[in-house]
Amino acid sequence: MGKRRSALWEKTVCHLYKGFQEVSSKEVNKFQMAYSNLLRANMDGLKKRDKKSKNKKSKAAQ
Repeated sequence: MGKRRSALWEKTVCHLYKGFQEVSSKEVNKFQMAYSNLLRANMDGLKKRDKKSKNKKSKAAQ
C-alpha cells in the first residue's frame, strides 16, 4: 500500500463556484477560523423573513 497522506479536503461552496481546498493537518484550525470569519462577514446582508400569522389567514377567509 502507498503512503497515506494526512490532509483534509474541505469542500468550499461560494454561490456558483464549487471546489475543493486541500488543507494540511497542521493548518486545519487556521483554515477553519479563516473560513468561518469569511462566512460571518457575508451573513450581514441576509434578510429575515416575516413570520406569517394564523390570524391573517383566518381573517382573510371571513
